[in-house]
Amino acid sequence: MSRVSSFVLSLALAAATPLAFSAAPAAAQTVSQAVGKPLQEAVALAKKGNAAAAGAKIQAARAAVKSDFEKKKVAEAAAYVYTVGRNYGAAAKELESIGAGPNQVAPLYYQAGNYQAAIKAASKSGSPDMQLIVAQSYVKMNQPAKAADAYKKLLAKGTRKEWLEGLAAAQYKMGQKDEYMKTLERLIKADPSPANWSSLLYNLKNEPMGGQAKLALFQLMMETGNLKSGPDYDEFSQLATINGAPGLGKKVLEQGIAAKALPNDARVQSLMTRMSGMAQTNATSVTKLASSANPTDLMKAGMVYTSLANHQAAASAFAKAGTKPEALINLGIAQVRAGNTPAARETFKKIPAGTAYADLAGLWSLYASTKR
Repeated sequence: MSRVSSFVLSLALAAATPLAFSAAPAAAQTVSQAVGKPLQEAVALAKKGNAAAAGAKIQAARAAVKSDFEKKKVAEAAAYVYTVGRNYGAAAKELESIGAGPNQVAPLYYQAGNYQAAIKAASKSGSPDMQLIVAQSYVKMNQPAKAADAYKKLLAKGTRKEWLEGLAAAQYKMGQKDEYMKTLERLIKADPSPANWSSLLYNLKNEPMGGQAKLALFQLMMETGNLKSGPDYDEFSQLATINGAPGLGKKVLEQGIAAKALPNDARVQSLMTRMSGMAQTNATSVTKLASSANPTDLMKAGMVYTSLANHQAAASAFAKAGTKPEALINLGIAQVRAGNTPAARETFKKIPAGTAYADLAGLWSLYASTKR
């Protein structure tokens, strides 16, 4: 949300940008020297961070006001002084006193934390910038349903990454899992960056699941650039080895070292040596396993081929291993890695709903849709 706050602050500062305070006769309307001089001094003092002295100059100018034009200039200068001093509520009230529009007032109320006033002001404007303030004000007030409605109104006008992020966050907070997933799909299709995958994968990572399912999740984390912590690298490599893909486990440790998430120490080197030996042993029996009609043997063969990065052979073995979710999820992953994304998406559709595998299949299918 920091990007939103920075955006709103920039609007607030723009709203209170000081104008020239001149008594020159060339201007159509002018301020007197008694008003203009202290206003200029107030702005200069505010820029130097002397809010108290700037405020005193504002009061001196206000005491000398004799026209509506001068009143307006004093209010504008006071709004600037208050904004620089981070007294945003006072700045908003100064601008409201001279009939300033919502584009000026709403950002200041938002920055002041007066979200009801920000919503009231911003709702008078149809601009996307103001509607974003409405949406984010509802977020700050812990009213996710109203925030979601506001983001939906924005998205009806177009698609922006930050709007989709805001809608997804509101839906997640309301527990609208299906809607949340649909919004994340839209977001990732628009921008399949690691950051956009991160929260989705993090949420699923905290759910209980079996070893094969967790292995599929870790593989997707690796594919999307979200495998980062040392414990994750360790757990991933152990799961790969336990499930018959020690070559993959070794590769994961190597990546962990390269990413500086794991130390290149005796423990890790010993693990990689053991995994390498296991991979070589498995490779000698994979042809026999792949020719078996036994689903268990075929699953083992598929994992060995995965370990060897022979994705076509892995897909062939998993395809013959049956229709259990663990066989289908591994088949789809192998098809994605072999470059056959249309077939992979059809495979993922076959995984029945109501299990951790179904959520994983949806994510892997989404990932497949972003592959070019």
